[in-house]
Amino acid sequence: AAVAQAMEAQRNGGKLIGVSSGIHDLDEALGGFHDSDLIVVGARPAMGKTGFLLGAAAAGAKGGAVALISGEQPADQVGLRWLAAGSQVNVGRLRAGKFRGDEVDALLNAAERYGALPVQILDRPSPDITEVIREARRWKHQLGIRALYVDYLQRIEIASMSRAPKHQQVGSIARALKNLARDLRIPVVVLAQVSRDADGERPQMKHLADSSEIEKEADQIMMLWRDLSNPQAERSAAEINVVKNRHGNIGKVPVTWHGGSTSFVNRSAADIFEDAA
Repeated sequence: AAVAQAMEAQRNGGKLIGVSSGIHDLDEALGGFHDSDLIVVGARPAMGKTGFLLGAAAAGAKGGAVALISGEQPADQVGLRWLAAGSQVNVGRLRAGKFRGDEVDALLNAAERYGALPVQILDRPSPDITEVIREARRWKHQLGIRALYVDYLQRIEIASMSRAPKHQQVGSIARALKNLARDLRIPVVVLAQVSRDADGERPQMKHLADSSEIEKEADQIMMLWRDLSNPQAERSAAEINVVKNRHGNIGKVPVTWHGGSTSFVNRSAADIFEDAA
């Protein structure tokens, strides 16, 4: 099996086979997201985790069916993020209805493109892990999903451990997601909160909130950071720091934060909204 995987990667030009993250430089560094892997993406609140996840989900869906567990945002808000990414209309103006008449065609085109993507969404606040597993298995069996995206780890509940301390619950959920990735042979990309200790600095693996079990179960852990010195800036410096990687090197990938579409984009193509998705 290992030889077959290596030969397939060689036929692909020497790159590892994986689901695209939507960030070219990150794909180059990691070879995309790989089957059976649990990928954890951490950051402080309002740092852009959801924007990263939605961009990655849209990029993955361009190659086949994917699924999104949206425990924090309802589906219509997810749609607004994708409309902004695809139309070059600021998401704030979309929410306020302050877009211009000449922007309507761009919005409709974006809606058509993103609406055609094969993305299944479980729109449920704080879903239980058993429901997440059940839906993922159904999607894999019926639709052949190639990746699962979860927003976010600490938002998922586990009814069977409702009386247990939070760190034990989070540890069990992380193990369940890792087992799900292996059973379905798909990458599971999950967002995670980091502790307040990371305020004012670039977060590290030790800052993951609630459980050190996340560190043990994850195959790859990435931390998001962006420059907040000018919160109103349309674009600002950012980075994706790969702090754990069972399959290769770790290190920082420079990117750009695009405030209008609340997305991380390639540093080399920061002015192209479409690269955000």
